[in-house]
Amino acid sequence: MSDSPKISYFVKNPLTCPVCSASVVKEELLSGSGRLVAGDLTDELHRKYEKTKKFGAIYPLIYTLPHCPECYFTAFPSEWNGFKAKTSMKQLKDEQKNAYARTEQLLGSLDFTSQRRLQEGVASYLIALFVYEQADADVIPTFKQALCTLRGAWLANYLAQQNEELHDTAIEIATMLYRKSAFYYRYSCELEETTSYGFTKINFLGPDQDNNFGFDGVLYLAGLLEFKYGQRQNSIARLTSLNSIKTTISKIVGSGKASKSKPKDILDLSRALYGAIKEEIETLEAQSSVESN
Repeated sequence: MSDSPKISYFVKNPLTCPVCSASVVKEELLSGSGRLVAGDLTDELHRKYEKTKKFGAIYPLIYTLPHCPECYFTAFPSEWNGFKAKTSMKQLKDEQKNAYARTEQLLGSLDFTSQRRLQEGVASYLIALFVYEQADADVIPTFKQALCTLRGAWLANYLAQQNEELHDTAIEIATMLYRKSAFYYRYSCELEETTSYGFTKINFLGPDQDNNFGFDGVLYLAGLLEFKYGQRQNSIARLTSLNSIKTTISKIVGSGKASKSKPKDILDLSRALYGAIKEEIETLEAQSSVESN
């Protein structure tokens, strides 16, 4: 038996997989006793936690998505009461199996029946990404894919830091997930404006577990992720994209005052982002002017 202090436990009452009806035991993070010491909030609204002498490094996000070891269904807890797919159950099972196999090819052997490591944490978000690809629009899959890709990217970066053998693979995964996240956040905002399947139907928008930054948080991340991870090869397309996200971010900073619905953190970060976007626009416009003369 390990002498290491416990970080997590397995819940007594199992879940029932909505796809194959298997009994699934969910792992939860233990709280208290100084396990989680909150650190900085990043510009991506991710809460970091300090490594402690007693418990070491803890990553709460690795426990978020329950996983069925029988059919590989992986999704947020809300989907475990019933998952509405746009495809047949057979196709869904096939996609889940293939996603699991591809993930093991990247990260090595996985074990969701024991205490999770960063590998299982990253894997859970990768598999869930494919699960939500098969979800009906009522599930609001696009926004949940946005959350999965962003959280998965955070964990992949931690994995790169902690596991030398998987460093290069984890960096590639993080890069891929960040780019996908930029797309899913942008597309989520489009769906919010044009359809009845927008993200405001979801109560907790995150993006992390410690804070719900709500509607403004989604707008901010749509702008930030496009600014940081959007394409840069085509300067004309880049300029068009920057002007678009500048308009988006201006909606957040417009009032200029922090409030309960617009926390100071999101306001300060949005102002900094707005300034960075404006600066790059001016640089690109100056370059374009020189090239045209």
